Amino acid sequence: MEHQGLLTEGLKAGGPKLTRESFIAGLEAMNRKDVGGLQVTFSPEDRSLTHLADITMIGKNGKLIN
Repeated sequence: MEHQGLLTEGLKAGGPKLTRESFIAGLEAMNRKDVGGLQVTFSPEDRSLTHLADITMIGKNGKLIN
């Protein structure tokens, strides 16, 4: 599941009469998902999705710096 799929799955899980509350409940029901190799969690206790932070630097030439 890609990250765009996570939003789509949350919308679908929210049901046919989607509300803010049903969307959140739909995301919470999914709990842990793999999005392109990254495990994300969304539950009533933890709505941060992930605790990963990544820094990317781009040089003057527009290319990524390792």
